[in-house]
Amino acid sequence: MRPTRLLAVTAVTAVIALAACGEATEGKLRKGEVTTADVIAGTASAYEHFESPSAHFALELPPEWRGNFTVAERPDSLAGARYIVEFIYRPAPGSKEKPKTLMAVRLFSTAAWEKLAARTGDPVAARVAAKGDVVYAVSLPSGNPYPKGSPDAALFDKMVMGVADPNVGVRLTPR
Repeated sequence: MRPTRLLAVTAVTAVIALAACGEATEGKLRKGEVTTADVIAGTASAYEHFESPSAHFALELPPEWRGNFTVAERPDSLAGARYIVEFIYRPAPGSKEKPKTLMAVRLFSTAAWEKLAARTGDPVAARVAAKGDVVYAVSLPSGNPYPKGSPDAALFDKMVMGVADPNVGVRLTPR
């Protein structure tokens, strides 16, 4: 399977894993979830915590994301969205590559999301959580934007694969 095709398949898998994580009942452990005891014992790495006061959600990202991304938040209107939080890959120090989006969380009204979900064609994002009139949806890149074999391509893939791993994944919690 070509690497670009593999990354696209992985991205779809990751969005499905994100959706499962976002709908989980808060306070209950899911199979494979890392606990504080696991981190203290050294059998697991701590998640990278991110919180957006503007978009009203918290996100736990896989350990390999730590220190390797930046965040940009702003109003958004793509497909009826209200707001976007972009997680942007930070190239290695000394790299000549430009930062590229790893993942985006878009916020939609329930009505805008229902209209979008009814459309045919490729989805803009996958619903991962909802609270009140806000639907949180995640999109991932369809391929790796960095040169094949480069350190940036390897880390970018590792970060996307970390999101796709059902035993690690991410957890989005609306606030």
